[in-house]
This record gives sequence, structure tokens and C-alpha cells, in this order.
Amino acid sequence: TLNALLAPDRLNRLAEQNRIDEAQPGAAETIDRLIATVFRPADGSLGPVQRRIATTTTLALARVQRDPALSPNLAVALDERMRRLAAELSKASRDEAERDWSRGLARLLGDREALDKLLSEPRRMPQVPPGMPIGGGEEPWFGG
Repeated sequence: TLNALLAPDRLNRLAEQNRIDEAQPGAAETIDRLIATVFRPADGSLGPVQRRIATTTTLALARVQRDPALSPNLAVALDERMRRLAAELSKASRDEAERDWSRGLARLLGDREALDKLLSEPRRMPQVPPGMPIGGGEEPWFGG
């Protein structure tokens, strides 16, 4: 989902369409809404799953910011948004787990070399285990 949403050609097109018609959503607005949605959930809590989503989103944003296909203007604007996000993350959070995570992510965003190294690693995607799903047996999954 993030790869499709943050494809450099799509972001470039959004920026151009917004330049022509300000009523159209732009790349900056799209990125700002993504950050707001991921980092400020409705219930205000960044539990383990939400932190994982936020980390994945942050790395996707950092990856597209470095993509040579992204407009230089958008790359600069995205870099500034990432700096603001790092500053916000470095502030104290409610519980220890969230505080450790947010400060760690803020430090990563501030360390260009470490972030570049992390982004150059092959993506670690969970592997689907082999075999039938639990309870797959001979009964159809959907009762049909």
C-alpha cells in the first residue's frame, strides 16, 4: 500500500496537479495526512502494532525521499517533514516502550549514515509458513 501511495511518479503528479488546480490534493497534503494518521491514531495510543506501522511508514517515506525519480522540490520538502517528525518523536512519550521507540526512531532519522545503511538492506518481509492453514483439513474455509 505504501509503495503504491508513495510512488515517486504519483507524488510528482499530485504536486503538478495541485500546482495547476489548488483544489486538487497535493503531494505535501498527502504526506502530511499519512503522517498524521499513522502517528496520531484516534485513540491516542501507539501500541506495538501501531508502532510497527509507523516505523514501516517512516522508512517508506525516507526511501522515497532518496529516490532519484522524486522531484527535487518534493525531496527537499519531504526531508523537512522528516526532520519535524524526528523532533516531535524525540519528545517524551507516555509509557516507557513508546518513549524508547520514539526516541530511537528520532535518532535514526537524525543519523543519515545509519538510515542509509538500513534502507539499503533488503526489506524484511514476513514469510508465509508452508502447508495448510491451521484448521484447513478437509473442511472448506468458508463453510461452502
